[in-house]
Amino acid sequence: MKTVDISVAVHNSAEEWLPSTIEKISEDPSVDLGVLQLTSKETPNTVVNIIDLQNAVTDDKTLRPGEKAVMIGYPLGEDLAQTISGIKVQLYNGQISKESDGTKIQYSVTSTHGASGSPIFNNCGQLIAVNFSGVEQVQGYNFGIIAKQINSVYPFLASEITVVSPN
Repeated sequence: MKTVDISVAVHNSAEEWLPSTIEKISEDPSVDLGVLQLTSKETPNTVVNIIDLQNAVTDDKTLRPGEKAVMIGYPLGEDLAQTISGIKVQLYNGQISKESDGTKIQYSVTSTHGASGSPIFNNCGQLIAVNFSGVEQVQGYNFGIIAKQINSVYPFLASEITVVSPN
């Protein structure tokens, strides 16, 4: 068994890393999803934009190829996100490229290593997936666990805890 310390970077900061713990990992091997929680269990007051999971797309059959998909995250971590004024979020536009299979969905959004865990939104700003994988040989083909699967990992998550996006 290997033990690692996990910390989360705060947007616009180059220095502030908040200790976290792994709260839950999916027991379903086809759902590559886990939940981290800040050790303090408090949302920093610098976080101003919170994504309401109640507004997430739960009917994945409504997601069609050709529809907009937007990834927000920090691929390559500090290597790509670091600026002279701190860590800055990256925004990547693309589109859904394949219908959902009930667990995952494919989209053509450019990303790099480190984009796992990034939220994927539709054109209405609703969460549609959480990025988990890409095709290394071909840039721009990525996969996300569809939003409705969040409840299968952590059933009360959607009603009590929110996914935080950078301001």
